[in-house]
Amino acid sequence: MIGGPQKPLKPDHGSDKTAFIPNHIYKMQSDWYHAVRQRYGLPLDSRHLYTKTDWEFMTAAVSSRSVRGEILESVALWLNETSTDRPFSDLHNTEGTGEFPGPNFFARPVVGGHFAFLTLERACAGNAMQGLAFLG
Repeated sequence: MIGGPQKPLKPDHGSDKTAFIPNHIYKMQSDWYHAVRQRYGLPLDSRHLYTKTDWEFMTAAVSSRSVRGEILESVALWLNETSTDRPFSDLHNTEGTGEFPGPNFFARPVVGGHFAFLTLERACAGNAMQGLAFLG
């Protein structure tokens, strides 16, 4: 169920008993990200409509393949539809004109997070993604 009061996580007593983070948590987060995605990305916080692209790409790395595609498409749409004379920002609004909400975050090292899903695909001799294969 998406929404409702927060409760302590209960382990899934299925096939992922030994997983550090149970598989159903990854599935729950993918479903949530799909449900809350806006035109230009995933809001970082439910109180605001801004996002951080480094966080989005790290989120994409551990989301289902379809949600990963949605996140990347939203960031690409933001890059293609908005105009700026600044370097790639890691902070922008996910709705409206996709403007920068301030403070101004431009050309910061955190954009290395944009490579998170590529890194995960190459980790452990290329086997790291097998751990998330259940997401589809």
